[in-house]
This record gives sequence, structure tokens and C-alpha cells, in this order.
Amino acid sequence: MQFQNLHSTKTKYEANTSTLDIAPTQKSSNPRTNNAFLTLIDNKEFARSYSDQTGRFPITSSRGNKYIFIFYDYDVNAILAIAIPNRQGSTICEAWTKTYKQLHKRGYAPQLHIIDNECSNDIKQAFTKYNVSFQRVPPHIHRRNAAERAIQTWKSHFIAGLATCDPSFPLSEWDHLIP
Repeated sequence: MQFQNLHSTKTKYEANTSTLDIAPTQKSSNPRTNNAFLTLIDNKEFARSYSDQTGRFPITSSRGNKYIFIFYDYDVNAILAIAIPNRQGSTICEAWTKTYKQLHKRGYAPQLHIIDNECSNDIKQAFTKYNVSFQRVPPHIHRRNAAERAIQTWKSHFIAGLATCDPSFPLSEWDHLIP
């Protein structure tokens, strides 16, 4: 077997000696393609939101909550969180409805909701009731669900908030800190 020259440790990069020109001239030998690309996005038409649940919180709250429902609205750039007791479809539907109504009341109701691959019939009926289109993220491709990044951001802020609490603060009351 030969293992030489498979992964070289030497860099093959040569320094670019040309100057960076703001308005370069086109070479005469470039073929003309006549292709033009355009994307139009109307914020009102594509007002979108994302949601997902965090993993189980290490301590069950005094109210019986174990999870946190994260709702991220792209247009408002808001991360809304609600403590929930379980990951059942009806519970997630209630949390989604509560956050949707909160945004709708303020005039920011999303019209497209992107949700994790797990989607119960309860949440589908809620989408239909409130005239919200939805898309499911393909399994194992978490990058497409912006709620994944919102969860990371929210957790960082929540942990920082917990760190500033009095040492005698009972951790079983963590769900009181979310609002």
C-alpha cells in the first residue's frame, strides 16, 4: 500500500500578487451567459417563526415543569420561552398558541412556522386554525431550524441569570425566572 502524497503537510497556497480592485475590468474572453438571478422577499408575506424544545431540565420545578419551549420570531428577532411539564403534542400546542397570541396581539403574527420534524396533529390543527403555513425540518438537519441557535442563546442568558441569583435561591423555582 502506498500512503505517500495522500495528505500533504505542505501548503500549496501561493500568495495572490494581484491587487484588489473595486471595479475590475471584464476579460474579453469571458463567455456571455445572459443569466440573471433575483430573489424577492416580502416581509409581510414571509413573516416566519421557529420553535423547538430544550432537553430535560436537571431539576423538576415546583410547578412540575421539566422542559422549556423556545419560540423564535425571525422578523421581530425575539426569543420567547415557556416552561412546560412534558413534550406531549397537546402541551406543545398550548405553548405555541400562547406565544402566537402574544405576538398577534402586538401585531407581529408570523404566517410561516418552521418546526422540528416531530409534529403532532394538535399543532397542525392550531396552524390551520390561525391560518399559519408550516414546514418541517428534515430529520438530523438541525441547522435549518433557527430555533436551535435561539436555544443556545437563550440557555446562555438563562445560565447567566441563574449565576446571579442569591445562593439560597431554591433551584426548584427556576421556572419563575423565565418571564
